[in-house]
Amino acid sequence: LRETADMAFAAEAAGRAIKETGVDYAELHVSPGLLARHCPADIGEILLAVHHGLAQVSGIRLRMIVDVVRHHSMALVDEIVAVVLELRQAAGIVALGLGGREETALLHLHAPNFERAAAQGLPIVAHAGEQSGPEDVAACLNLLPVSRLGHGLSAIHDPSLVRRLAREQTPLELCLTSNLALTGIGSVAAHPIHRFLDAGVPVILGTDDPAIFGTDLPREFALLDQQGVDRSVLSAIAETAWRYAFDAPTVLAKVGVAT
Repeated sequence: LRETADMAFAAEAAGRAIKETGVDYAELHVSPGLLARHCPADIGEILLAVHHGLAQVSGIRLRMIVDVVRHHSMALVDEIVAVVLELRQAAGIVALGLGGREETALLHLHAPNFERAAAQGLPIVAHAGEQSGPEDVAACLNLLPVSRLGHGLSAIHDPSLVRRLAREQTPLELCLTSNLALTGIGSVAAHPIHRFLDAGVPVILGTDDPAIFGTDLPREFALLDQQGVDRSVLSAIAETAWRYAFDAPTVLAKVGVAT
């Protein structure tokens, strides 16, 4: 992706692929700091190009979560956050995310930016605990005003942390196919999603790079269905996704979920 036109094309293609699966609303993670490595456009132009591509897809509500990367320079992170706050309405941005290598020591550097974004009403999503320990999940909860956590798998090894997630009703975005490919989890049956659900932790299913892992949202639900998970539990997971969506008021009403 070397030009903004490439990014608009890719965003539109991704949106159409998601729509074909029957999804009504989606939040797509975009990392402009990574895209900028090969594109001469500035951060704002990149985000507007992605938004333009998503806007070409009718019949589905597509929104953007803009990720900063933990190990990128703070100058780049500062720039991205400033642009996100300026363009959030124009570019359909519904949250600020934290991705990249799960280096817990870097979190305190990001706290001021995330607190500033949250103070201006922008929800925060942090990627944590996929390939790091439960201390990384706890640090995200302690240092960042998170609305949701991406993955959070390792929290299962700390019972007090699981209880905190349940007590505070902090949702975990779990991606079964991706988790099995990238972690030591051997099967869907062994995935901690079952224990998180039993503990009362809100769980949302995601796809985490569907083109890379060859999956989509119906397939992620089918993996649980094949394990014999009760349909009422599957419905509750879907309802949780609507409940914690950042910009889906019309579809919330459509499925009968109270806001």
